[in-house]
Amino acid sequence: MMAVMAACPTNKLNKTPSSVVAAYALFLLGAVSVWHLVADGAFSSILTVSVMIQCLSLVLLGLQLSSAGSAAGISAQTLLLDALALCCRLSSTLWLNGYLPVDATGLPDH
Repeated sequence: MMAVMAACPTNKLNKTPSSVVAAYALFLLGAVSVWHLVADGAFSSILTVSVMIQCLSLVLLGLQLSSAGSAAGISAQTLLLDALALCCRLSSTLWLNGYLPVDATGLPDH
């Protein structure tokens, strides 16, 4: 047990970088602002927050790349699949009627 503690001194414990904490804080502030101030708690704001979460994941991936200095451990095929999914989602909202809520939140106010 003492050997394990000696091998990992307290000053070398992994600490979360401040840029990651700032990214999470900014996302949380943005998500709460969108939900409460912009959408007034409407159910349809979940779609916007889900895209914000996806954006957060790409920001965290970029932070990992910049802090590590290499792309080791990141799958290029996964990134390609994610890009394909984003393109399909974008095409469905540009010229098709995809991603429209089927409940009353998708209807204009009369």
